[in-house]
Amino acid sequence: MRMRPNVFENFVGPISTAKFLEEFVPEAPKKRLTPTDGDPPFELCPDGPNQIIGTINELALCPDLEFVNTADPSKAADRAVDPWGDEGNLKRTPGISVVSRAPRPEDTNASPLQPGKRNWAPLEMWIETGLEDTFFPALEDASAVGVAQARYLKFEQSADDTCAQLISHASAHHHASPRAFSFSIGFFGSICRLFRWDRSGVVYSEPFLYRNEPEALLEFLWRFNFLSPADRGRDTTVLPVGEDDAERALVALKGHHGLEKTVKADLRKFLVRGDGADSNDLRYYIAPRASWSTDALWGRGTFGYIAYDPRQDKLVYLKDFWREERPDILKEGDVYRELHAAHVRNIPALGCAGDVPAAPGPALAVQRTRAQEFQAARRPGAVQPLVHYRLVLDTVGRPLRCFESTRELCGAVRDAVVAHADAYGRTRILHRDVSAGNILIGEDGKGMLIDWHLARRMLTDPNGKPVRLPRAGTWRFMSVQLLSAPHYNSHKLSDDLESFYWVLSHHIVRYRLGSTLERRQHESTIRGIFDLGGVGRFGDVNTGGTGKHQTLQGDHLVGILGARDTPLPAPCRALVEELRSLFLGLYGPVLDEEKPSERGRGITTPTPWKTDPLYKETRKALQSSQAVLRIFEKHLGSTWDLDGDGSRALNKSGLQGSASGDELGSSTIPEEGRSMEGLQHQRRDLPNHSSLLEWAPVLGSLGTPQPSIGSTGF
Repeated sequence: MRMRPNVFENFVGPISTAKFLEEFVPEAPKKRLTPTDGDPPFELCPDGPNQIIGTINELALCPDLEFVNTADPSKAADRAVDPWGDEGNLKRTPGISVVSRAPRPEDTNASPLQPGKRNWAPLEMWIETGLEDTFFPALEDASAVGVAQARYLKFEQSADDTCAQLISHASAHHHASPRAFSFSIGFFGSICRLFRWDRSGVVYSEPFLYRNEPEALLEFLWRFNFLSPADRGRDTTVLPVGEDDAERALVALKGHHGLEKTVKADLRKFLVRGDGADSNDLRYYIAPRASWSTDALWGRGTFGYIAYDPRQDKLVYLKDFWREERPDILKEGDVYRELHAAHVRNIPALGCAGDVPAAPGPALAVQRTRAQEFQAARRPGAVQPLVHYRLVLDTVGRPLRCFESTRELCGAVRDAVVAHADAYGRTRILHRDVSAGNILIGEDGKGMLIDWHLARRMLTDPNGKPVRLPRAGTWRFMSVQLLSAPHYNSHKLSDDLESFYWVLSHHIVRYRLGSTLERRQHESTIRGIFDLGGVGRFGDVNTGGTGKHQTLQGDHLVGILGARDTPLPAPCRALVEELRSLFLGLYGPVLDEEKPSERGRGITTPTPWKTDPLYKETRKALQSSQAVLRIFEKHLGSTWDLDGDGSRALNKSGLQGSASGDELGSSTIPEEGRSMEGLQHQRRDLPNHSSLLEWAPVLGSLGTPQPSIGSTGF
C-alpha cells in the first residue's frame, strides 16, 4: 500500500538516546541505583504490558507513578480515533497508561482507567507495546527520496498501521488535557524507542535493544518520575477554579445557549498575558469544555471557548492555538489592534492577546515547539517553529448557520465583506481565510469577520509588482483559481471575494434548502460543489475546484435555486445568481490545469480565456470590493418574504463560531505544501495536512471538517 505522503516530515530523528535525555529529560535529584549483578532486568521480559509493568515496579524506577495495563483486548475498528479516516484496526487505548499516584485536583473526577475505555486526561505518559518495526525503516526510505518521490513508494500495511496507531494515541493525549508536549515509549518486538510529541512534530530516538541494553530505558523512566508537571508537558497556565469563581462563572455560562448543563467539574482557569499595549498584563478567564476544537495533532491545534471574564463579569470568546513563528506572519492580536486603529468596521472587539507563558507569572519565557530544532539538514524548514498563543474577543456572536432569515444571512455576509474591504483598503491586510466559521452574527444581527490568523499584508517588490502570496484558506470555500492551479495563481483580493460567494451559496443549500431536497441529493450536491478535489496532484500539492467551476458555468446550484418549488425569496435567488455571473467572468469553459514537471512540481499554461475581454473586465472590476458590495446592496434593498425563511440549524446550536472554521465542515489548509491545521474528520484524531498531504477526496462527506491551507506554503 502507499503510506500517506509527507507523513515522514513530522517525524524528526532518529537522535541518540543520550541526546534525547540531555535535551528533554533533566537529571533526577538523586542517582538511580544500578544493579551490580544478575541478568539484565528486561532480558526475559516478553513484549507485553503486564510483564513490562511488573519489571518496572520490581526495580522501583517510578515510585511516584502508577503503570496501568489499559491494552484494548478487542482492537476493534474505531473510526473515532483512526487518523487515516478509514476502517482500520486501531486500539482505542495504549498498552500501558502512566498516571500519578497523587492525582491533580482536576483529575479527581476522572473515571478509573480500564482496558479499551478511552480516558486520556489523567495520563502523564503512554506506552505502546506489540508494535511491528516496519514503519521506521519505511520512514527512513521516504526521508531519503524526498516528498515529491515518496508518494510513489509502497509500504507494508503494518507500517501504515503502526504510524496511524502512534499518531492516534498522541492526538488523543493532547486533545484530552492542556499540553505543550508529551512523551511516550514504543516497544517494537526486541527494540524500544523514546518519543517526544509537540505541535510541530515528534522527535524519536534511535532504536535500542531494551532487553540486553536497558540503560537508556531505565534512566528515562527514573528521570521522568521526578519531572515537574511542566517538564512532563503539562500546560501549567491552565488551572483549577476555586469555589467562589466557579459559582459566578456558572451563573453566566449557564445562561448561554448550549451551555445550560455546565457543571463545576467542567471549568478551568486560563491565563492570558497581553503582549500589546497591555504587555505583561496577566488575566484569567474561566471556561468549560471547548465549544470547538480540532483533533489534529500537528499544526495550530485550535481550541475555542465561551469563557467568563471575572474582571468584566461577562462572557467572552477565548481562542487557544499555536501560531507560526515567522517575521513575515502577523500575530492575530496585532492584526486586530491595527484594524481597530484604522477604524475597520464589523470586527469584534479585542480583549487581550499574547503568547502563552511557559509557567504562570511575569517571566518572559513562552511555550514553543522544539521538534524543528532536530530536523534533518537535507530539508530545512519542513518542520516549522510554533508558539502557543491565546486571544480573547470581547464579542460573543451567533454562528452564521443560525441565521433567522436568508435576508439576515445575506446581510451578515455583506457586513463581513465591508470589514474585509475596510481592512484591505486601509491597511493592505488580506484575510485569506474567508469561511463560514469566520463570520459571526452579533446580537444586533450584523455580521462580523473574525479569525485573522492567516492574514498577510499585501506588499510590492522594488519594481512595484505585488509580492506573490501562496494560497491559504478553507478548502470548501476557496476560489476555483487557487484550487485548480495553486502554483500559477497568487492569493489575491478576488480570491477572498469569491470565497464570500461560496460561503453564501453553501449555507443556502445546506441550511435553507436541505429540508426540500432528498438527503442523498443534498449530500451529493454539497460534495460535488464544495468538497471534491485531489485531481492532478504533483509533488506536495493537491488540486480541485471542478465542481465549483461547473457551478459557475451554470450546473448544480442554478438548477436548485431556480426550481419553482424551492421556498427561497426571489431577492436571495437573484443575489446569488448575479454574484455567480460576476465570478463566471474569471473562468472560461476550460480550467487552467496543473501539469507535472521534471522537479515533481506543478506548472500551468494559462488557457486562452485569459486574453478574453470579459476576463480582463472582470479582473479589473475585482481589484476592489465595490462590485460585490453593489450587488449585495441592490438586492438587500428589495422586499423579502421572511416567513419560514430561517435556517434549519437555528435552534440546534447557539455557540460561538469556530476559531478555524465551520464545526460542521471546515478547518483550514496551509499555504503551498505545508499544512498547519490538519485535514481531520470531525471527532477523529487525524494528523495535519503536512502529514496526510492529499486528502481532498476523503473530505467530501457531509459534515466533515475541511482541510485548511495556510502557513508555510502549499
